[in-house]
Amino acid sequence: GQPITPDVDLGEFNAFDYGVSRLHIVVRLTGENLSIMDLGSSNGTFINGVRLPVNSIQSVSSGDVVSLGKFRIQILVNRTAQ
Repeated sequence: GQPITPDVDLGEFNAFDYGVSRLHIVVRLTGENLSIMDLGSSNGTFINGVRLPVNSIQSVSSGDVVSLGKFRIQILVNRTAQ
């Protein structure tokens, strides 16, 4: 089969050294709901310090801190006026 290529490659941030797996999470935006799912990563995914179970979809909100291993990302959502 075709190799899976990540949509976001964190290699330039030395993410591997922080415990980020090559295929670590899936990020989905459905309407205004942003969610993530851990794909069975070696070092886990955490939302605000709480480990996300593998293959479990979890909503994230603006201000949440998502940790991929020891690599931390803060979610910031900019809502434009409709």
